[in-house]
Amino acid sequence: MTLHSDDTQPRRPANWMSAGQPADPRYSGAPHTPASYHFDGEEAGGPGCLVWGLVLVFCTALAFGIVGVAGFAGWTDGLRVGQANATATRSGDISAQCERIPGDLASGSLGLAALRLNDLAQATPGVPCVALFAPTATALHLQNLATATFTPSPTSLEQPSPTLVLPNAPTELPSPTLTPTSTSGFNLDALLQEAQAQIANGQLRDAIDTLSAINAIDPNYQKASVDLLMAQALTSEARRLYRSGQNLAEAILLTNRAEEYGSVGDLNYERFIASLYLEAQSYRKTNDRLAIQLLSRIVYEQNLPNYMGGAVMTQLFESYVGYGDLLSLGDPCSAVTQYDQALRMRRDDSVQAKRNQASLVCNGLSSTPTAPTLDPNALPPPTRDPNAPTPAFAPIGQPGS
Repeated sequence: MTLHSDDTQPRRPANWMSAGQPADPRYSGAPHTPASYHFDGEEAGGPGCLVWGLVLVFCTALAFGIVGVAGFAGWTDGLRVGQANATATRSGDISAQCERIPGDLASGSLGLAALRLNDLAQATPGVPCVALFAPTATALHLQNLATATFTPSPTSLEQPSPTLVLPNAPTELPSPTLTPTSTSGFNLDALLQEAQAQIANGQLRDAIDTLSAINAIDPNYQKASVDLLMAQALTSEARRLYRSGQNLAEAILLTNRAEEYGSVGDLNYERFIASLYLEAQSYRKTNDRLAIQLLSRIVYEQNLPNYMGGAVMTQLFESYVGYGDLLSLGDPCSAVTQYDQALRMRRDDSVQAKRNQASLVCNGLSSTPTAPTLDPNALPPPTRDPNAPTPAFAPIGQPGS
């Protein structure tokens, strides 16, 4: 029996495309259209618009949350760094103030040192240098209060300088109106009042220190009043030093400072004479010829033989003698001229003996050791400097004419 191969294969039923089943276009020959694969949203089963909206809102909130956390972390870190920098800056300021206090105490600027100590005393935690320098500053302050104000002796000065009254000059210092204008943190109103009291009590150096401290803290604070008080303190202290003759160099410096605030009046002439006198002191015993020129300008040109209680005449006499001694070694004839100038000022037996000996050598009646040839020129009579200020009154230490 022969078996056919197709009998053993499955057969497709003739009506395999039953009604109600969709026809496959691959087999039915129907055209392929997009509508054949269209599904409704419910039939597709994917997420809807509401779900996607919620996801979007959540992601946005999450992003804002991350940005906020990062910003807060950055702000916290910046605040911590800023606090560290501020602490370091304050520490540097405290160290600088502590380093300057010894210099203030050494220079006598007690007012400025007190300001520094008061500021450091308010710092938290406490600053060690306050306890270190406070006792020294207190002792110096008490010592300064106990120091008597210098009063010129009648024997040191023959006659005080007349007071120069400038035209339209105010005779009384107006009281400045205290209006708080500083944001420095210091009580500058109290400092200004303290300076006024110090001037009224004759504590001129303390007043200068206090006013200098105000200018250092706030240069624009009550500028007109501070400048007026500073000018008064500087000129008064300079005039006191000129009158006492104790420190002419400091008097000149104070006059220069006072000139920054306006005219110094009679102190201009005092400064001129004091400058000549100090320059002459630098040449005495080293260059008597230049010393004679400068001292002669004071004695003869300015007609002030009693300046510095008459010390200028004594110094001029000694300079004539010293210059004569120098010339006698090589030019005895010129030495005679210098000795004669000295003897016209004062009779002195030793100078007279030197003059006689130099005259004998000049006339060939005696001999002297050979010495290098020096300047043979005798000093001519002093002439008036056309650029010198013309005094309208006698300076301090010189009676009026």
